Amino acid sequence: MPKDKTLKTNSIYYRFLKLLALAFVTAALFFLLLNQGGEKLLDYYFTKTNYMERENARRYNDLRDYVKKNKLSTEDTDRLAEWVRRQEVVWMQMYRDHILLYDSQFPYMKANPEYHVTGQFYEWNGYEMIDFQDGEALVFLTGMYTYQFFNYALIVEFLLSFLLFTGIIMAGIRSTMKYIRTLSAEIGILEGGNLDYRITVTGSDEMAVLAKGLDSMRESIRDKISQEAELIRLNQSMITGLSHDLRTPLTALLIYTEILKNEIDADRKQMQKWVLKIDEKAHQIKDMADCILKYSLLNKAAGPTALRQEPFRSVFYDSLSELCVCLEQKGFEVRPSLAWEDREICADSKYITRILDNICSNIIKYASCGDPIRIESFYQTDGCGLVFENKKSANQTQAESTGIGVRNIREMMEEMGGCCEAEETSEDYRIRLTFACSPAV
Repeated sequence: MPKDKTLKTNSIYYRFLKLLALAFVTAALFFLLLNQGGEKLLDYYFTKTNYMERENARRYNDLRDYVKKNKLSTEDTDRLAEWVRRQEVVWMQMYRDHILLYDSQFPYMKANPEYHVTGQFYEWNGYEMIDFQDGEALVFLTGMYTYQFFNYALIVEFLLSFLLFTGIIMAGIRSTMKYIRTLSAEIGILEGGNLDYRITVTGSDEMAVLAKGLDSMRESIRDKISQEAELIRLNQSMITGLSHDLRTPLTALLIYTEILKNEIDADRKQMQKWVLKIDEKAHQIKDMADCILKYSLLNKAAGPTALRQEPFRSVFYDSLSELCVCLEQKGFEVRPSLAWEDREICADSKYITRILDNICSNIIKYASCGDPIRIESFYQTDGCGLVFENKKSANQTQAESTGIGVRNIREMMEEMGGCCEAEETSEDYRIRLTFACSPAV
């Protein structure tokens, strides 16, 4: 409940209502101040300059000229009423012998001494004698000569108060409009593809909630794009690695077929052995092709599916024998130095086959054929492994190596809980495979 109340008080509508109230009260107080000050200033000016007396004197002179020009008598009240109308806000009374002959407030009343009461004179000096055709008459003349100035001042005061009211409203919503322009510019930045740019969040009103939503959407889209990019990268890496690894069993397959061709006179048992090797490599190629088709990021993260604890010797003995045969068929001299201790390692047979195939492929492509290939086993307290060392070929160029094979070996070793270390000099190349294992009993 307090949270809802806080949201309401921070609402744009609530803030705008408060702004309207503040602007109205301020403008009203400003109007009253201007009105009182304007009235006092005008009163002071009219009093100081005798404006009323001068206006009265000017109209008395105008009335005398009008009476003289039109030869009016005191009974020409219609003509006198016409003159009064032209003067706008003028009040005139005409007396003779203290009898009211004409009053501009009652212009159609005829003078009749029998029914008229004696007129009352006012205290101020506003009476003057006017010569009519039928004699002199005492005329009282006054008017609201200053009302238009007060009306003009009222209009100016109202306009100034309205401008103040509008100014306060505009100043109040200026920050909101500035924030809207800021959000618009930042949305343009996001549209340009820069999803790392943070949306500015200011305040806690509806605009701030919108900005938070935009920023959350930005982060969600950025993370989604990053995940998709990582998924694409992993898939490309997997396809590249498996495609590279496919070449090695194909090479071995060609080697075994070449052996069969060269040893066509061998006994049936020996030939059957090579046929089984060819069958094994063919199935390996099929498994790797199926892996490419069924591959997904989840399977990639899950690691090897056939990780088992096996004796170190049984994992590598046959595979190393096969590797030596392949290398010898390619003209390499292999010098193994292997000691088999009673250790067990965690390994996946498919990964072991791929790792040795990659090593064999790299030796065939990059090793010097005139120098021996050394294979050694090593043991340490919490691990054991193999070291492959060879001289580099003199005609090897930097562009020939893509590094895919070593990268694949590292990834497979890490998934089996081991590690791969490659050392290279200008002449020698050495790769070390280390597996986690239990200490010797």
